[in-house]
Amino acid sequence: MTRDRREMPRREIALKIEPQDGGGLMIAQDLGLGGMLVTTKDARWPGQLLRVRFRLPGERRAIRATCQVMGLADVPRGIGLALRFVRLHPDAKAAIHRFIDHRPLEAPADDSAAARVVAWIRRIVDDCAELRAFARP
Repeated sequence: MTRDRREMPRREIALKIEPQDGGGLMIAQDLGLGGMLVTTKDARWPGQLLRVRFRLPGERRAIRATCQVMGLADVPRGIGLALRFVRLHPDAKAAIHRFIDHRPLEAPADDSAAARVVAWIRRIVDDCAELRAFARP
């Protein structure tokens, strides 16, 4: 079984994943910018490439991605697969980021474009400060 080697934050979810190779349905247990943990009844093997399709809550368009099976994972039922995204469109990556980063955005002073940009910049500055704090020994 794999040890946890995640480098990016993930969000827990129960999400239907459709393999595009005709295999059985998968359920994502968590999702991140780098990949996801899924459970399935159909075995896949480390190194295997897999094309998948899924739709995030609140998103109109389905996401299509190519994943690589990184390893097997312990799960209560079925087979657990650690999947890493190897091909993911930038728009899909942005949608996943929006889904994972579910913190409320600071309300801008007004509804102008400049005020919204300032709110996003404040979020980025806060994120950078948090990452610096983690990087310090």
